[in-house]
Amino acid sequence: PLQMTNQLRGELNGVKAATLKRADEEIDIVLRKDLTAVDAVEKVENFFIAGPTGNMFTLSSFANIEEVSGISGISRKEGKRVITLSADLREGYNVNDVVNQIKLIYTDNTIPQDIEIKYAGDVEGIEQNFGNLLQSMVLAIFLVFIILTLQFKSIGQPFIMTTLPMAFIGVIWGLVLTGNEFGFYAFMGLVALIGIAVNDAIVLIEYINYLRKQGKDVADAIKEAGKTRLNPVLATTLTTISGVLPLAFKEAYYAQFSFALIFGLMMTTLLTLVYIPTIYGLFNRKDLK
Repeated sequence: PLQMTNQLRGELNGVKAATLKRADEEIDIVLRKDLTAVDAVEKVENFFIAGPTGNMFTLSSFANIEEVSGISGISRKEGKRVITLSADLREGYNVNDVVNQIKLIYTDNTIPQDIEIKYAGDVEGIEQNFGNLLQSMVLAIFLVFIILTLQFKSIGQPFIMTTLPMAFIGVIWGLVLTGNEFGFYAFMGLVALIGIAVNDAIVLIEYINYLRKQGKDVADAIKEAGKTRLNPVLATTLTTISGVLPLAFKEAYYAQFSFALIFGLMMTTLLTLVYIPTIYGLFNRKDLK
């Protein structure tokens, strides 16, 4: 019976004839029937099976064939039986939206207690990448702080990084207004914003410090720097926005990244022109006249 079972499995699944090695990849060469021709039980009954003596018999001559439901295989992961359901998304659909809809249908109250649903594939990859991006964001903030401290030769003047939490508000509002969710690509835009958002503030603070070295008091230096650096700050922001704006109309994922960066920059530009000079004056209020 085992020999006949192996022959039948070979008829349906094929037989491994050889292995082709290409670079570091191994590809199995399998010989099998054209499965599109096996479209009815009657055709399976006509399969020829070799007996112990080498004689050929049709499968129907010694077995009854009928079509029933069954399990093709049992898979296990970490000692637990698992069933894997996979699918590809149609164009225009978002994996997070689809998964959230599935979660609304299959809640803890609608499935048996001994059954657990886990989401893998792109969803699992996104969750892992979120953790990696969070670490990258923390590292980016630390590196930017070190660079600003060395550039200004002061621990206090890197206060311009306090605009970053406020820029996050601009990112959220931008995504809400444009109908996008805060997904993986929006998080990428937020990480990129850490390095870009402080550029305008650096230009402004650097010029204020320069004017103070020339003998101007704090109030006059802030006023003149605001007037002088207004156009460069706006030009820097507009050129950056123009560069990423085309991505907003390409795909949904790129739209998250683009709009997160655009609205975050708009918020930080406003903060640079209003908030940064105010905070600079408060930090140096002893020198105000």
